Amino acid sequence: MGNMSLRLLLSTVWWLLPLLALASVNGEDSSITETPPRLWEVDGKGVNGQDIHFYVLGVTHSGLDAEYDPYFFKRVVPIFKQADVLSYENAVLNATQIPGCAEPLARTSENVEMLASARKKVALLYADWLGRHEVGGSKLDSEILKTISSKYAEGLSEYGLIVSLSTLQNSMIDRNNSDKSKKSDRVPVSNYLVSQKNGIEVASIDEPTDIVEAYCSQAKNRPQMFKLAFDGSSTPTEANNSLLAADKEFERNKSKFDDDFVATLRNGSPSGSLRNTNFETEKGYVCGRNKKWLSQMLRLPVGRIYFYALGIAHLYPSTAGNDDCPGLLKLLQESGLRVMPVR
Repeated sequence: MGNMSLRLLLSTVWWLLPLLALASVNGEDSSITETPPRLWEVDGKGVNGQDIHFYVLGVTHSGLDAEYDPYFFKRVVPIFKQADVLSYENAVLNATQIPGCAEPLARTSENVEMLASARKKVALLYADWLGRHEVGGSKLDSEILKTISSKYAEGLSEYGLIVSLSTLQNSMIDRNNSDKSKKSDRVPVSNYLVSQKNGIEVASIDEPTDIVEAYCSQAKNRPQMFKLAFDGSSTPTEANNSLLAADKEFERNKSKFDDDFVATLRNGSPSGSLRNTNFETEKGYVCGRNKKWLSQMLRLPVGRIYFYALGIAHLYPSTAGNDDCPGLLKLLQESGLRVMPVR
């Protein structure tokens, strides 16, 4: 997986920091060229012989312009409004409750130093966050803040540090967007869909433990992923600047990401920045989770229509050499279900 692809992988809502730059969704934009169809209707018999009926929509976690085309507004949204449940990759992770990986990082001097540095960074950001909130009606003393934040960071597991960083950085996004002039109404497709049907039941297709297991399975990739997560976040100011830089980088490459999304749909294979080239990363984050999702889908209850909004790379066959990874659409077909593109 390329560096840009890894950054995108690490930036989804429930892993780390969501991308700030998200496509405008004020309504249908006639200037957007129509993207190929990306919604599938699925029906058949579940594992218990029950009738199941659901939809699968291929999305990104960023909300690209290409996703908000006429097909989306004319075909996807009306069908979604008939669904009972929206399910997407939205597992809630509590940093303090995330266990350590069964196999800790090798205790090399570099890894030990990296973890220690990460704890200091999280402690600084946590202290900054606490300092902006009143506790018991008053601001905390700086020394008390330092003690509390240090103990908090010391108690976090390896992946817990990453999730904590994401949570704290997300609070910066909210703070920076508190000024109306800076607010953005651009959101990932899954978030937009939630706003389109009052009272829609929302569920995560992942269990929190699934995400932790995917990360812990990365073996040789973990040090690189951990390091990448903490780049540019030494202080609250630097962390904020890093977010703004990521925003600008996304804006500069937005048309390329649109092209990659369209090419993926046309070719039936992840393309460009959506293409996985790292065997272990794809195996843990894509292939393994696909099988868990399939098991969940085959056990859906009778009489309820589920609408899944899932990362587009999950739908197609492996691009990193994982032979046992035909993509979610193929897995559904192999399970005897009828999978039909909605045109």
